[in-house]
Amino acid sequence: MKASVRLNDIEVMAYIGVPDEERAVAQLLKVSVDFDLPSSAASPSEDDIECTVDYAKVRETVIDVVQTKPRKLLETLASEIMTSLKSQFQLERIDLEIEKFPLPNTRSVTYRLHSS
Repeated sequence: MKASVRLNDIEVMAYIGVPDEERAVAQLLKVSVDFDLPSSAASPSEDDIECTVDYAKVRETVIDVVQTKPRKLLETLASEIMTSLKSQFQLERIDLEIEKFPLPNTRSVTYRLHSS
């Protein structure tokens, strides 16, 4: 049995963008994370948070990484989030999506990163 969790649209303010003027003002990002749970969490024998991944802590980790420093590229930010999640929660498969809203007449720009 396999199970996964998806956190949709974690809203976080970030200093990100290639031009200095874009990084000068915090802008909204929406980060979504989808990950497989360890096999023991797919059907836990006890109703115990220790048997699974605490998705509130996953959310906190995403926010912490985003807010640590300004960055130019979504690609860099996504890689740093992925590295942190993999090391902190020992997750094998993670799909990460970051959405930002920098362009006029465009709903959003989305960057996706997938681990195996």
